[in-house]
Amino acid sequence: VVVDNIETKVLSIAPPILSRSFQELGAGLLTYHEAKKLAYVPFPRHYLFFTIFILVCEALFVPWMMAIYTKGEVSAFFYTFCGVFLLWFLNFVATALDNPFTKEARTLEASINQRELNQHLEQ
Repeated sequence: VVVDNIETKVLSIAPPILSRSFQELGAGLLTYHEAKKLAYVPFPRHYLFFTIFILVCEALFVPWMMAIYTKGEVSAFFYTFCGVFLLWFLNFVATALDNPFTKEARTLEASINQRELNQHLEQ
């Protein structure tokens, strides 16, 4: 596309700037393909199992420890809920971010977004 528009004089760019733009396009494509390779490497199942195991143990034992170290039931509940909720929340966020190339309901459709961007740029 870039080369075709240079030949038709739509893009009248100096050669050093044009070569730099090709270098940046190539570097971006290389980075994309490296990230795509990482997406195909599965996360170790043992690590996932132990992460869930530790989170469940923490959810079971922290209330008892908070009951010992705090003065009342309300503060024990509050500190326990905040700590357990935060760790589970971070775990689910990390799981969602683990593979950005999955096709799920919450992922962005790149082709639709690209079409909308192109339509806005044409106007």
